[in-house]
Amino acid sequence: MKEKGDKSKRTRSLSFDEVEDILIYFSTSILEKDKEEDIYWDLAKNVISRLGFVDCVVYKVNLKGGHLEHLAAYGPKSLDQENRYTPIPIPIGQGISGFVATTGIAERIADTRLDSRYILDGKERRSEMAVPIILKGKVIGVIDCEHPHVDFFNDQHVRILNAIASICSVKLSYLETQEVVRRKEQKLLLARQQMAELKILAIRAQMNPHFVFNALNAVQHFVTSNEKENALKFISAFGKLVRLYLKHLEHDTINLHLELDIMEQYLTLQKLRYDSLFDYAITILGDENGVIKVPSLIVQLMIEEGVENLAKNRTPGKLNIDIQVQNDEEVEVSIEIIINKNDNNSTHFEKKYANEVTHWPDHIRLLNSIKKYRITSKSSRWEADGNLHVCTQLVLPCL
Repeated sequence: MKEKGDKSKRTRSLSFDEVEDILIYFSTSILEKDKEEDIYWDLAKNVISRLGFVDCVVYKVNLKGGHLEHLAAYGPKSLDQENRYTPIPIPIGQGISGFVATTGIAERIADTRLDSRYILDGKERRSEMAVPIILKGKVIGVIDCEHPHVDFFNDQHVRILNAIASICSVKLSYLETQEVVRRKEQKLLLARQQMAELKILAIRAQMNPHFVFNALNAVQHFVTSNEKENALKFISAFGKLVRLYLKHLEHDTINLHLELDIMEQYLTLQKLRYDSLFDYAITILGDENGVIKVPSLIVQLMIEEGVENLAKNRTPGKLNIDIQVQNDEEVEVSIEIIINKNDNNSTHFEKKYANEVTHWPDHIRLLNSIKKYRITSKSSRWEADGNLHVCTQLVLPCL
């Protein structure tokens, strides 16, 4: 006597027009979805309603966990019926679905009793069909259908489900591409926002109220001390520096000679302000025509770092600024701070900004990220002739 449910009940083959209608329906329905989860649920629901199956489960391959993750189901194994069915994890490589996940080849089992791979998940079924969902050559999911009758599924079912899986893959690939683009745009937007904030901080560092207040105090000191020549020099340098800042604060690049002019005015101003606490020398080789442009603010911020450290620690010293243009492609910048190691304050000298000064390494990192400049920098320090030398070297692109 045959067991209940043992009867073979193969369905008729669908006509070409019927298959075409089914695939068009799936294409329209799946391609309208904007979330991976919605695609899987729509697939499972429509496999039953359009193909006349009794159940359909969609698994997602979880490589990290080593199993198939039960994502969507319609029929007796529907996830909406949690009180009646609890899905069991299927290890990759085990069961019909787990095996298909490793081979990427669809399988149709006429009688599950004759296949040792069959895993009972809920009520026992006599026939099973498992079709992989493949994206970029890798199995990312499996569509699994079972039926209580022996040999229910036919080759046409396999072909149709393979086509549906391909439609699903196309949509998932599109969503994946959209997500990559969205993340890149979000990352770029964040980087640009950080760049704008960094530039604002750099401008504030150059023209912050504390700096302006101290500059005015310096002028007042020169006037009350009857140092008219220093007062005039200071006012002239300060006025020119302000004009240069305001004229170029919105630009991402700057002419190299103009950058040197700004540095000259800044150093002149600070040297007067700090009563010749430090001396400086600027040399440049190349760019005789004065046409080379470089990313703005970087060299200025580095110079400010050196001056602020010398001034903050009241450490007499000298700044050597050497600039070389290499074949109109790169600009090598070397900023060397030399201090007397025997000075009592030299032990307190350290590479550290004042609170208002922006970190130029952050500026370089963002420029490299947004503009792809490939700016490189390195720092070194050594002792020679009783002096401590602290040197920072930059390689900037010619723009």
